[in-house]
This record gives sequence, C-alpha cells and structure tokens, in this order.
Amino acid sequence: MGAGQSVEGTSSGDRAMRNKSEIVEAKSQELPTRQLSSLVAGGSGRSLNAGEPTIKNYDVFLSYKRYNVNDVKAVGWLRDKLIARGLTVFRDVYDLQKGESWQKDLTCSIWNAKIFVPVISSSTLGVVEHIEEESRVDYCLFEYDLACEALEHGTSLRRLAPVFVGDVLDIPAMGGEVYTDFFAGERTKNRKFLSKVASKTKAKVQQNLKLHLEREISEKGSFRTVNDIMNSVKDHRQGFYLRGLIEEALDKVADDILLLVNTLNANDDAGDSIIQADFASSQIKSSYSLVGESLSNVLTGELSTLSAKLVQGSSDMLAQLQPTPSLAASNGTELEGMLRELKEEPVLAGLDVLNVSLNYFVSGSEEEAKSGFRRKLVFRTLFEVPLSNILRDIRLQEQVQVAASKTSEKSPFLEELPPSAERAIGLAILNEISSRFSGAFWLQAAGKNVETHSFRFGLTYEWIPPEWRQHVSTKLRVMVAMDTFLQDVLKMGDDEAPSFERASHWLRWPCMQKMAELSTKGTFFGDESHLGAISISFPQSGDMP
Repeated sequence: MGAGQSVEGTSSGDRAMRNKSEIVEAKSQELPTRQLSSLVAGGSGRSLNAGEPTIKNYDVFLSYKRYNVNDVKAVGWLRDKLIARGLTVFRDVYDLQKGESWQKDLTCSIWNAKIFVPVISSSTLGVVEHIEEESRVDYCLFEYDLACEALEHGTSLRRLAPVFVGDVLDIPAMGGEVYTDFFAGERTKNRKFLSKVASKTKAKVQQNLKLHLEREISEKGSFRTVNDIMNSVKDHRQGFYLRGLIEEALDKVADDILLLVNTLNANDDAGDSIIQADFASSQIKSSYSLVGESLSNVLTGELSTLSAKLVQGSSDMLAQLQPTPSLAASNGTELEGMLRELKEEPVLAGLDVLNVSLNYFVSGSEEEAKSGFRRKLVFRTLFEVPLSNILRDIRLQEQVQVAASKTSEKSPFLEELPPSAERAIGLAILNEISSRFSGAFWLQAAGKNVETHSFRFGLTYEWIPPEWRQHVSTKLRVMVAMDTFLQDVLKMGDDEAPSFERASHWLRWPCMQKMAELSTKGTFFGDESHLGAISISFPQSGDMP
C-alpha cells in the first residue's frame, strides 16, 4: 500500500470464530514479528485483503464511536487530512457483529500501526456513565486494550495520540473536580482523570467483560484477566491531545501526527520524547478548539475558573492556528473573528445531548404580584441523555442536525424535519418518556386509583442571543407541557408575560408561545403542529407507593 492511502473495515460475520489456541499463537508468535500470513479477516471492520499473505503496516489507526454523527464527521475530516499528508490510515467503520470477538484483522491492524488515535467525545465517555454489568461489551474499550497491549509487547505501535472532539460541557460529570483536572495540562492530574474513568468503567463492566472473555476467548483463564485489561487501559490512556472539530485545529492535529510519524521513522528517541512531552502539556494551549462550534461554551459552568486564563491567552492560542484572512475579522480582534466564523459553522453545538424538561406556571411572589406578575414560568429537567441513546440511525441524527440549523428565535422547533423522520424521532422520544414515567400503570393494574393528564412535547434547538451564550448552554431540548398550560399561554396578552426564576429564563417564554400556537394545529408529529401528545398517569394521594 502506497503512502497517503486508507483502508476502511466493514464487518464479515460469516468468518468462523477463532479459538483460544489460534489467538494465543497470533499474540505470542506472529504479531511481535509482524509475519501474519495465518491471520484471516474479520473484525471491527471487514477484511483488509483476505487473500494477502501479510497484513500491511499503517501509520495511523483511527478508533471512534460510530453512533454519533459529529464523531463520524470529525474522523472523516481527520482521515482526509492525514492521507493528504502522505500517511497510511486504517479507519474501522462498523462495530463488531454481535458474537464476533477479537477479530484477527482488527488486532493486526492495531498492532501494526505506528500511532493509535482514539477520538474521544461525550459519546465515548458516556459509556462510563451508562453501561451496566449486564450491558453489551463496549468494543471501543477492546480497541483501547489492544493498543495498550501492543505497546507492552514491543510491536510496531509506538504511541497513543487521543483527540478530543465536541463540547466540553457534554463530558459526563464524574465529580465536580473532573473538569478542572481534565484541563489542568499536568500529566499527574490528567492521569487522575483517566484513573477515574478507568475505575468507574471497571466497576460497571467487569462482570460482563469477565463472562465475555471466559466464553469467547479463554475457557481456562490462561488469557489475561479482566483486572489486567482494565489496568492496562488506565496505565496507557495518557497524554490527551485536546482538539476540536474546527478544520484548522484538525490540521494542527494532522501536522503533529505527521511529525510524530516522521520522528518514529527516523528513530529519533530524543525528538520522540520532546514530541510526547508536548502531547501531555498542550491542553490549555489547545482549549480554544475544544468546542468545535462555540468558544463561549468553554467559559461556562464548571470551567468558570479557567475562563480568565483562556480569554487572556486567546491571542496566543489563535496565533497557533495561523488563521486565514477569512477566519480573522478585518475590523476586530482575532478572537471576535473566530467567534464570528464559528457562529456560521454548519456543525452545531450540543447536538449529541437531548435534554427533556417540564414547563409550567407557579404563583408569583407578593412582590412580583405587586409588579403585575401573577405567574412565574418554571422549567425543570426530567432527564438528559446522549442523542445516540435514543436515535441509533445516523441518518436520523443527520436530519436532526440539518433541521436544527434552520431554527431561529421565532421558530425554535425543528419544523424542517421530513415528515417520516419527524414521526420516527417523535415515537422514539415518546417511548423514552413513557418508559421513565410508567409507575402509575402498575398501581392501576393493581386496582388503585390514578389521575391521568394530557401533555404535549416537541423537539427544539433554542436560539441563544450572542450576549447570553457564555451563560446558557445550547443543546437539543424536548419541551414538555400540559395541555392546560398551553391553553393558558394562548390566552395571555403581552401585558401578562410571566416572571422568571433567572434573568436568562426569558429565553424560554417565546418558545412556550410558539409551542402553544403549534398545539392548535394537530395532535401528533407529521402534521402542522410538529408536536407529540402523551398521557401520563399519577397515583392519587392515598395510593402513593
């Protein structure tokens, strides 16, 4: 295979499962010397070339979650940039088929690459939060483990170069100090964060992983133990190289990977050490590109203590991008130019998170009543999940992204979704809400009294004015409201606007007015209402469980 080429894998489930002796032979004899004539295809992708006597070496192996449209796009961009620089790249495009384990071409591709590049996002780290003991094994962890094992065995693989994409605020919260640890730029704190990820993963997936290994790989435990695997992941997932979805940032990533490959090819150990040290120390410098769509999101929430440093160093950070004239504003600072460019990015922030909130009125305080505010608008999050947990189809995720890009202040609902997609997404959201609030059905089945109320819900991408974007995070939001609430909103005049718990909450009022208007046009997705309908039952006070 010549320079600047790529192999993309796809599943080949018709290959027979490999037994323990074959795997042991592959790992102990063939892989270290990279003479892989007996290793046939299969894996986190399709075969490389099943008839070839030797598996090719690669400069870079890209590992990523394939259920998130932003991850897929970022990997595609990065792959193209690496190939344009003359590097050979392996990118696996499908998950392992259920029942296939430790496919040999996947193992060989990782062990024979020079650099393993895991693309880390909220979808990747979300596994840590949501996987349970009975969950299906997450194969990204297996890819990480294969890479760690390759480092230990002295194969062609020499370095890990993780790339972070997406919105930092989407990282699952595993403790308040996680954010500051993650961006501290110090190897010890970086490892502290990774240790938390590894230990949390280990605690939740250990039983399932153990059963999987025992069943599929090692009947008598001669293969590595689960503890060995997870410790290996923890020890080697270091030096996060934090970059975002901005094309210029990915150019910098590709340039640094090319430099690292060239250094490895030249066997320059001194230069190799310098580059690896830079991988571990550049977090703060590269924070400008963490959020591929909006720099302001980096400056909110748990990251508030870092905001001053980020703003103060913004000119230096942007200088490292070497921005083109179109990126820098002709009549303002480089930072303003970057924000203007990011605002026009077709890839939107927060599209891998789905927030479901209930909206309702409560009585205003006495002081508010004296000022003419009889009602206060309140909204509370019911739950929040990765969008990919509800929408597995990447095509639907892409349609959501396109429709979200067409929303506005006056039209925050995703009205541009094709009817078939809107209905499919609406049913997925309906099922998620129903499954979480079904407790009263059990009481009703047991003969208890329940109260049933009608609600409407709709999918929005709320418009946030520029001056509020450092205070309010942007994400896909499912608005839920009772029918009676929406009827009240329709009756309210301009002089009857409600009060709010926080100043920024005024943004929700135009959205509720639009939702009330849509509620008069139909009963379910696919019509002009663009809203779904759901009935939820509640136990009567005397029948509370």
